[in-house]
Amino acid sequence: MEYHSERPLTGSVPAHQHDFDVTPNDRMFVRNNLLTPVVDIDKHRLTITGLVDKELSWSVYELPKAFASVTVQGMLECADRRRPSDYERHHHVRKDDHVPKRDDGQGFVDFHSVP
Repeated sequence: MEYHSERPLTGSVPAHQHDFDVTPNDRMFVRNNLLTPVVDIDKHRLTITGLVDKELSWSVYELPKAFASVTVQGMLECADRRRPSDYERHHHVRKDDHVPKRDDGQGFVDFHSVP
């Protein structure tokens, strides 16, 4: 893993080092636009409100009991990885300068729902 910044945490592994069907956790890209929040797992709740018939809320411990486990394979890609305007904004280059295309920021993952 090559880390690009600590705060916010960002990092990736170049695409040519992805030689597996499912990206291992330690090789999955990390993109955060804001600082990583500190979550108290004993107090945190997932709540669904708004345009629903009934408000729903679960603790972290209630989620595995409320839903069946499901695994789906998919591909994740950072939406910003090839946008020159983003590179220009963060690296302070002029629009006529060469903006490199990145070959990182993607991964094939197994999404596991709560067990």
